[in-house]
Parts: sequence; C-alpha cells; structure tokens
Amino acid sequence: CNAVLENLCMCLTEPGDAVMIPTPYYAAFEFDLVARAGCEIVSVNTLDYHNESPPSSSSSNSSSSSSSSDKKRTTIPPSFYYPNKASLTHAYNLSVERTSRPPRVLLLSHPNNPLGICYP
Repeated sequence: CNAVLENLCMCLTEPGDAVMIPTPYYAAFEFDLVARAGCEIVSVNTLDYHNESPPSSSSSNSSSSSSSSDKKRTTIPPSFYYPNKASLTHAYNLSVERTSRPPRVLLLSHPNNPLGICYP
C-alpha cells in the first residue's frame, strides 16, 4: 500500500508540496512521502479543533490489587479524530505558510492507521 501512496504522490505533487494527514498517522508515511516522494507532511491535529472537550477521566476499581486503588483512564470518542472544517483550515493555512503554496493532497487512511477508526 505504501508504494501505491508514494507513486500517487509522485504523480500528483512536485517536490516540496504539502500532504495533509490527520493525526495520529502511520509512521511509515514519513519515509514514503517525505524521503522518497519529496513531499512535506502537514499534520491535521483534529483533537484541538472540536467544540467540546474530550471526556474527563473515569475511574475503575482494580480487583487484582490488594489495595483498593483507582486507575484513571480517559477514552476519547472516535469522532474527535475526524477532520473538521476548523482543523483542515488550520492545516491548510500552515501548509501555505510553510511551502508558499496550497497543499496538493489530503491523505485519509481508511480505516485510520493506527487507531482503526472509520470515517463516516
């Protein structure tokens, strides 16, 4: 799959063009799109651009421990990882600032790698 993405970016972009990718993304994209295709990755940070805050930590009791300590865990809903207009606009503007031209590609890995979520 990475060879296909690399070749696709080589066809659609020029060296130095930006590729926007929602975070987190598959680490091998760095090598395939930057080192080989000559693109610049611009992260689309989706968590910072939602109208609501992620849920607060919830506690669960550990039955395997001799002491009754609480373990804190925060679960972020998959929708917080979906790109939205605000996150894409920010990444677009960042791309123009870095490369002096608009991004050429928006890469959506479906299902998302490494999270495994599917975009609607």
